[in-house]
Amino acid sequence: MSDQYMVFDKEQLFIVIGALVKEKVRLDREGDEWQGKRIISTANTLFEMYCGKPGYLDEEQLEQTAKALERAVEEGRGLSDSKASEALWLASRLRQIKAKRESRFFKAPYVMVKGKRKAVLLKAREVAAFLKYEKTARDERTA
Repeated sequence: MSDQYMVFDKEQLFIVIGALVKEKVRLDREGDEWQGKRIISTANTLFEMYCGKPGYLDEEQLEQTAKALERAVEEGRGLSDSKASEALWLASRLRQIKAKRESRFFKAPYVMVKGKRKAVLLKAREVAAFLKYEKTARDERTA
Protein backbone atom coordinates (compact mmCIF):
# COMPACT_ATOMS: atom_id res chain seq x y z
CA MET A 1 0.00 0.00 0.00
CA SER A 2 1.27 3.44 -0.90
CA ASP A 3 2.20 5.87 1.84
CA GLN A 4 -0.09 8.43 0.17
CA TYR A 5 -3.17 6.57 1.43
CA MET A 6 -4.49 5.27 4.72
CA VAL A 7 -6.89 2.50 5.60
CA PHE A 8 -9.05 3.33 8.62
CA ASP A 9 -10.58 0.77 10.93
CA LYS A 10 -14.08 1.40 12.29
CA GLU A 11 -12.86 2.64 15.67
CA GLN A 12 -10.59 5.22 14.03
CA LEU A 13 -13.40 6.37 11.77
CA PHE A 14 -15.66 6.73 14.80
CA ILE A 15 -13.07 8.94 16.55
CA VAL A 16 -12.59 11.10 13.45
CA ILE A 17 -16.33 11.50 12.80
CA GLY A 18 -16.85 12.48 16.44
CA ALA A 19 -14.11 15.11 16.21
CA LEU A 20 -15.63 16.50 13.01
CA VAL A 21 -19.07 16.74 14.65
CA LYS A 22 -17.53 18.69 17.56
CA GLU A 23 -15.80 20.96 15.05
CA LYS A 24 -19.10 21.52 13.22
CA VAL A 25 -20.80 22.54 16.47
CA ARG A 26 -17.96 24.97 17.22
CA LEU A 27 -18.20 26.50 13.75
CA ASP A 28 -21.98 26.87 14.10
CA ARG A 29 -21.47 28.80 17.33
CA GLU A 30 -19.00 31.09 15.56
CA GLY A 31 -21.43 31.56 12.67
CA ASP A 32 -19.13 30.17 9.98
CA GLU A 33 -21.64 28.32 7.81
CA TRP A 34 -19.34 27.79 4.83
CA GLN A 35 -16.68 25.96 6.85
CA GLY A 36 -19.44 23.99 8.56
CA LYS A 37 -20.71 22.72 5.22
CA ARG A 38 -17.20 21.63 4.25
CA ILE A 39 -16.82 19.77 7.55
CA ILE A 40 -20.17 18.01 6.99
CA SER A 41 -19.06 16.96 3.51
CA THR A 42 -15.91 15.42 4.99
CA ALA A 43 -17.90 13.73 7.78
CA ASN A 44 -20.34 12.30 5.22
CA THR A 45 -17.46 10.80 3.24
CA LEU A 46 -16.06 9.23 6.40
CA PHE A 47 -19.49 7.92 7.41
CA GLU A 48 -19.83 6.24 4.01
CA MET A 49 -16.42 4.67 4.63
CA TYR A 50 -17.67 3.54 8.05
CA CYS A 51 -20.58 1.82 6.28
CA GLY A 52 -18.17 -0.07 4.03
CA LYS A 53 -17.94 2.08 0.90
CA PRO A 54 -14.52 3.11 -0.39
CA GLY A 55 -13.72 6.79 0.03
CA TYR A 56 -11.04 9.38 -0.59
CA LEU A 57 -10.13 12.57 1.28
CA ASP A 58 -8.32 15.30 -0.61
CA GLU A 59 -5.47 17.31 0.92
CA GLU A 60 -7.74 20.04 2.28
CA GLN A 61 -10.02 17.49 3.94
CA LEU A 62 -7.00 15.76 5.47
CA GLU A 63 -5.88 19.05 7.02
CA GLN A 64 -9.42 19.82 8.28
CA THR A 65 -9.64 16.41 9.86
CA ALA A 66 -6.23 16.69 11.52
CA LYS A 67 -7.14 20.10 12.99
CA ALA A 68 -10.48 18.77 14.24
CA LEU A 69 -8.76 15.83 15.94
CA GLU A 70 -6.21 18.08 17.63
CA ARG A 71 -8.90 20.50 18.80
CA ALA A 72 -10.95 17.61 20.22
CA VAL A 73 -7.92 16.45 22.21
CA GLU A 74 -7.24 20.01 23.45
CA GLU A 75 -10.80 20.38 24.68
CA GLY A 76 -10.50 16.94 26.25
CA ARG A 77 -14.22 16.28 26.57
CA GLY A 78 -15.42 12.79 25.74
CA LEU A 79 -12.01 11.27 25.01
CA SER A 80 -10.21 8.83 27.28
CA ASP A 81 -6.41 8.96 27.43
CA SER A 82 -6.01 6.06 25.00
CA LYS A 83 -8.47 7.64 22.55
CA ALA A 84 -6.70 10.99 22.88
CA SER A 85 -3.32 9.45 22.05
CA GLU A 86 -4.86 7.61 19.10
CA ALA A 87 -6.49 10.86 17.92
CA LEU A 88 -3.12 12.64 18.02
CA TRP A 89 -1.50 9.75 16.15
CA LEU A 90 -4.26 9.92 13.51
CA ALA A 91 -3.76 13.68 13.14
CA SER A 92 -0.01 13.26 12.61
CA ARG A 93 -0.55 10.37 10.18
CA LEU A 94 -3.07 12.41 8.15
CA ARG A 95 -0.55 15.26 7.93
CA GLN A 96 2.15 12.81 6.76
CA ILE A 97 -0.15 11.55 4.01
CA LYS A 98 -0.93 15.13 2.98
CA ALA A 99 2.79 15.95 2.84
CA LYS A 100 3.54 12.86 0.72
CA ARG A 101 0.81 13.76 -1.76
CA GLU A 102 2.02 17.34 -1.98
CA SER A 103 5.65 16.31 -2.46
CA ARG A 104 4.58 14.07 -5.32
CA PHE A 105 2.67 16.99 -6.85
CA PHE A 106 5.70 19.26 -6.61
CA LYS A 107 7.88 16.67 -8.38
CA ALA A 108 5.47 16.38 -11.31
CA PRO A 109 6.29 18.22 -14.54
CA TYR A 110 4.83 21.73 -14.73
CA VAL A 111 5.18 25.17 -16.30
CA MET A 112 4.70 28.55 -14.66
CA VAL A 113 1.93 30.66 -16.18
CA LYS A 114 1.47 34.15 -14.72
CA GLY A 115 3.15 33.06 -11.50
CA LYS A 116 0.93 29.99 -11.04
CA ARG A 117 1.93 26.37 -11.35
CA LYS A 118 0.16 24.53 -14.19
CA ALA A 119 0.44 20.79 -14.82
CA VAL A 120 1.93 19.74 -18.12
CA LEU A 121 0.17 17.13 -20.22
CA LEU A 122 2.73 14.55 -21.16
CA LYS A 123 2.93 12.06 -23.98
CA ALA A 124 2.92 8.37 -23.01
CA ARG A 125 6.68 7.93 -23.43
CA GLU A 126 7.33 11.04 -21.32
CA VAL A 127 5.10 9.67 -18.55
CA ALA A 128 6.96 6.35 -18.65
CA ALA A 129 10.31 8.16 -18.45
CA PHE A 130 9.12 10.30 -15.53
CA LEU A 131 7.82 7.29 -13.61
CA LYS A 132 11.06 5.40 -14.25
CA TYR A 133 13.03 8.41 -12.96
CA GLU A 134 10.80 8.68 -9.86
CA LYS A 135 11.12 4.94 -9.13
CA THR A 136 14.91 5.16 -9.41
CA ALA A 137 14.98 8.14 -7.06
CA ARG A 138 12.74 6.34 -4.56
CA ASP A 139 14.95 3.22 -4.68
CA GLU A 140 18.02 5.35 -3.97
CA ARG A 141 16.32 6.93 -0.94
CA THR A 142 15.42 3.55 0.56
CA ALA A 143 18.80 1.96 -0.12
